[in-house]
Amino acid sequence: MTNRDVWVRASVSGDAPDAVELFVDGNSVALLPPPRYELRWSTEALDEGIHSFAARGTIGELRIMSDASTLTVDRTAPRLVSQTPLPGAQTALVRHPIQAVFSEPIEPGSVTTDSVKLWSNGSEVPVELLLSPERTSLTLRPLGSAPVDTTMSVTLTDSVTDVAGNALITPVDSWEWTFPAYLAMGGGLAAESSGFSTVNFPSLGFDAAGNPIVAFVDGARPGNWGVHVKRWNGMLWEPLGEVLDANGGETYVYASVLQGSPEGNPVVAWTEGTEDGHINVHVRRWSGSQWTAVGGPVERSLSQGMIEAFQFKANARGDMAMAFREKNSNQESQVSVLSWRGTAWVPLGGALKVDSTWDVSNVGLLLDVQGRPIVVWSESNPGWSVSKSYIHRWNGGAWESLVTPIEGPHRRYGLDGDDNLVRAVAYTDIHGAQADGVQRFDEAQGWVNLGAPAGGLFPGATDALIGGLDVDTQGRLVALLGEPEIPDGPWVTYLRRWDGIAWGPLGGLLRPLPGRIPSGHGVVALDAQDQPVLARIEAAEGTPHQRLLYVYRANY
Repeated sequence: MTNRDVWVRASVSGDAPDAVELFVDGNSVALLPPPRYELRWSTEALDEGIHSFAARGTIGELRIMSDASTLTVDRTAPRLVSQTPLPGAQTALVRHPIQAVFSEPIEPGSVTTDSVKLWSNGSEVPVELLLSPERTSLTLRPLGSAPVDTTMSVTLTDSVTDVAGNALITPVDSWEWTFPAYLAMGGGLAAESSGFSTVNFPSLGFDAAGNPIVAFVDGARPGNWGVHVKRWNGMLWEPLGEVLDANGGETYVYASVLQGSPEGNPVVAWTEGTEDGHINVHVRRWSGSQWTAVGGPVERSLSQGMIEAFQFKANARGDMAMAFREKNSNQESQVSVLSWRGTAWVPLGGALKVDSTWDVSNVGLLLDVQGRPIVVWSESNPGWSVSKSYIHRWNGGAWESLVTPIEGPHRRYGLDGDDNLVRAVAYTDIHGAQADGVQRFDEAQGWVNLGAPAGGLFPGATDALIGGLDVDTQGRLVALLGEPEIPDGPWVTYLRRWDGIAWGPLGGLLRPLPGRIPSGHGVVALDAQDQPVLARIEAAEGTPHQRLLYVYRANY
């Protein structure tokens, strides 16, 4: 195959011929001079396509024709006919190939790391170049993990040629795209597909097959107000049973929590008003086909009290517990904790309260590895100028204090992989901004800092706040953070993981998408491979009342 001159040579054995002629398509076009019988012959007079070449030797009256060979004349330059990801793509999948498809076969020797390059924000990314067997498709395979949160691009030079030597038509139109750190799983979730939406209290989990499950409160009264639970089927979110509502949408659902169970089926607990104006707790477990009650409604224990600051935890062992603040119009308040005992919800000891004249201001709940509830609550003086936090664990017969009372307002608490208490703490950086870090409780040393602050990715006075603490499948501590890229800008959500020495990234950045404003930290759940799924409420610009829940998975 050629696009210009071609060397032709005839091999001759035996007696030397009088002459050797070159025949092209049956016509004599040139003599092949002895003794090598070769010639550089121009194909300029030939049309593009396949041609027949042969040599004829003459000895006296004897003429001997060689077998024919074929030569393809190709003067058409190859073109790039398609690219993956598409130029300008903003939601390209990392696991999909980076691929260029050409209009004709490419010369393998012309495909090198000099003629084909992959870039990330202007820095070259080392790649392996794989040409398909038919030589019309080229795949660029990054030698490491493909970068996310960057502008990716591919450049191809005219050193890339087809088999005939025709150079690739350049310049190739701009081939840039983005690998976002997270990809949306379907569209925005709400009780209704359009109209006013008041989505609140998002929760995330997984079923036994690893499918994400999300729960949230939304709807209209009467009608479909309540806890909506949906499961991802690989293509879209489908409802998991009916809307959870004890009173048919007539009363108000105040809060909800989604947790897992030993069978991998979700358990949902929520607080809901009663017809006589009180608030009860309801718990349902998914049986695989319907929601079944876990005990009866949990009622208040404080006279004329209202259940508030609701917390609910369940684990893979089957342990379940709830905690909440009760407060009445006389400003009396207390913390109540109940545990599931197989047939009923049983209070654990009496109400928790240290100073009867102070007000319970916050409640948190944890389950240790043995399934024992750990409750964290804060109390504030009548003027709310002083606060103290307390941490107690149920030892099977009574509540025991785990730490001395903590001065200051309530912080976020958790347990690390070794069942040690951890908490978020606030630091102030040189710009006067808050950069949250984490402390672990040590019985000998007290609260000990875990390295530098976990947050603080962006320059300037931007607060980096921890919205949750959890552990991955290997027991490594994970912090969920929110931080604006610029002061007073919308939050960027990201995760940091403690490796025993320092905080490192887990996944990339979930940036606000055009036209949407994030509301709060959101929630995170890690799958069996420790890949994060994030759920975040986002409002539409210009219509802040239109709050939808969006779920994102890591781009991997």
